[in-house]
This record gives sequence, C-alpha cells and structure tokens, in this order.
Amino acid sequence: MIKLKSAIINVTALLVCMGFASCEQDAVNVDIPIIEPKLVLQSFISPQDTQIKVYVSLSRPVYNSNINNNGWITDADVKISDGLTTKQLSFDGLSGTKYTLHTSQMPIVAGKTYTLMVNTKDGRSAKATCTVPYPTDTASLSYKWDTTANRNDNDGNIARTVRLNMSWNDIAGGINYYRAGASVRVIETTGAPNETLQNMYGPSYSDLQTDKNKDGQKMTINDLSAEVNEQIGGTVVGFSFRPVGIRIHLLSCDENYYKYHISAVNNGSDPFSEPTLVFSNVQGGLGCFGAYNGYIKIISF
Repeated sequence: MIKLKSAIINVTALLVCMGFASCEQDAVNVDIPIIEPKLVLQSFISPQDTQIKVYVSLSRPVYNSNINNNGWITDADVKISDGLTTKQLSFDGLSGTKYTLHTSQMPIVAGKTYTLMVNTKDGRSAKATCTVPYPTDTASLSYKWDTTANRNDNDGNIARTVRLNMSWNDIAGGINYYRAGASVRVIETTGAPNETLQNMYGPSYSDLQTDKNKDGQKMTINDLSAEVNEQIGGTVVGFSFRPVGIRIHLLSCDENYYKYHISAVNNGSDPFSEPTLVFSNVQGGLGCFGAYNGYIKIISF
C-alpha cells in the first residue's frame, strides 16, 4: 500500500513538472493583431485663459512596427463650437506642437458646453465635448502657514521648511471636482530678483479631490510642505535663494479633467500595481477634452 502511494506521488510530481516545462516553450505561429494608430487629442479650457490650446497627435500601437509616427499632426482641421458659433483654430508654427485660438474669438463661459472637432487629411476624425464648471466658493478659502529653519554651522546654509493647511466650503448639489494645492514663491537674491515656484506636497502627493459623500461640507488639504535651501550672506552653488511667500491654486474641474488626471497619476504611482487605462472622452480617438475654473491666491511673508 505504501509503495502504491509512493508511485502515485511520483507520477503526480512528474505530471506537474511536465506542465511547468510546457509553460516555458516558445510561442510559434502566433498572429500579432494589426492595430492602426488613433488620433490623440488633448485640450483643457478655462475662463481664465487667453488662448484655447489643442494638441493633436497619433497613438503608437505597441504591435505595429510599420507605423512611422514622428510626432505632432500639423495640418489637421481643428474647430471648436459652443453650440451657436464654430471657430477654426490655427497651428502655432512657433511652438510646433499646438493649435490655438484667442478666447476673444470664442469666450469660455462657465456653464456652457463646448465641442472640439478634429479631421485629418488622411480621413481620420475625432470629437469630444465638455462643460465648463462654475467657480468654487473662493470667499470661504482659509489657510494657515508657518516656517521653520535649520542652519548648518559649517557652511551657513539654511534649510527652511514651509508648511500649509487650507480649506474651503463645497457648493452643495451634485458632484464637484477640485484641484487644490500650493507652491512656495522663491526669490533668487543674487543678480536679477527672479521668482520661481517650488511645489508643496502632502502625504498623498495628489492635489485632486471630489466632494463625493461630502456634499456641502468643508473641503480640506493639510500638511502641505516644501523645503527651500537658502544662504544668508553667501551663495549655494553660485546662487542665493529666499522664500518670499506662497501661491495657492484652487480649481473647480469638470469630470473629464478630474478622471483624466486621476488615471494619469495612478498609472505611474506604484510599479507593482496593476496597469490602468488612462481616461479618455474622445469619440473616434484617444485623449481628453476637459475644463476648469481657476482661482489663484498670492500670500506674501
């Protein structure tokens, strides 16, 4: 009886090994699907912008090595409509990347729905729509900031940490989407007083929020921080820096803008996570046409 069980175990082990071996064989005579490239559109419109900008390109299918796609499409027919008026965008040859239209020709208005239409000379076409959101309750925006500094006695270098908490009231009714965050305003004190921005980050590293399950409540972003290396009476790698304030941004976004940026962030945040598709609202192609209504608050120290 024992010998019989042993024989059964040996046969089972052999079958398992044969199964693993078969999994390692090279695949032959596999037909790789032919996937044609698609139009890729990207545009985000806002009442605060002076230009409408649209980027048009072709996707690059992984399994189609015959496609020679070298970049932007420069000769497409690109139009935008607000339902009553349709305007043509012109390719910006100086930038070599985008189509533009001044907003004096097509004002971007909160509550309006816009349609973007793109046609190429080789017969491809794509379109997308978005509705511009209303602004946030900026009157309710409140914030608290502080700074701490550590000096290196050897070289005089100061590492200054700037921290910020901010909040605002959600507008009740429906689902609202927000992009809210801040940057430290840094002045180069040697030579021309050039101002640059250094991003502040929180624990989640994301500045996107939604009021889902928090309708009409207070929205918050806490523990934003950034470290600025400065030196008093000297230079750091040839320059001397000094933080002079904070720039807060508070955007009301449409669903397209929010879902596109959330999916783009999630796609590269964790190398061990499952890959996710980047959100697209383009019919006949890929990409995103979205809208936002922005507000900027400048704080000086």
